[in-house]
Amino acid sequence: QYGMISINGIPKPSFRAFELLATAGNYTLSTAISDDAGLGTVSAFATTSDPQNQQHTLQVFVSNFAAKGNGDALLLPCFAQNVTVRVPAATWHPSTVRAYRIDAWHANPAEIWMAMGSPEYMNRTQLATLMAASENVGGLAVKVKIEDSIAQVTVEVPPDGVVVLKNWA
Repeated sequence: QYGMISINGIPKPSFRAFELLATAGNYTLSTAISDDAGLGTVSAFATTSDPQNQQHTLQVFVSNFAAKGNGDALLLPCFAQNVTVRVPAATWHPSTVRAYRIDAWHANPAEIWMAMGSPEYMNRTQLATLMAASENVGGLAVKVKIEDSIAQVTVEVPPDGVVVLKNWA
């Protein structure tokens, strides 16, 4: 529906996406991606706040969205894809990165709300459950492979999903 926050104050996935984008750096870095299906639905960009010392501020934003055309627009199929991201890592050698996800199962309370029976009015416990389901929590640790001063990470990006790679260590 409309807006980035529900009438009950629950942030929707679009709010959580802007929340992650708010921490993006001021500088972009060269980013190369490859996906297993080659459908053209995957895109990525990397940012840093300090191009001389990327280690603490590097973030990579990866999305998997198909065009949702109408009329004579081309409709692309959109499937979960394994995406490999490559970014420069000349002065540091991270071994892991945290992957924050926004998709049908992460930072998206809609499924839980529907499982509750789509109540129009909710009690505090239900609202707390939805708020928790809405949050970008923790991030899953993903291994980083370093080859020729390039950091390489492979993540699965579901259809209509976003993965943000940050907290490189």
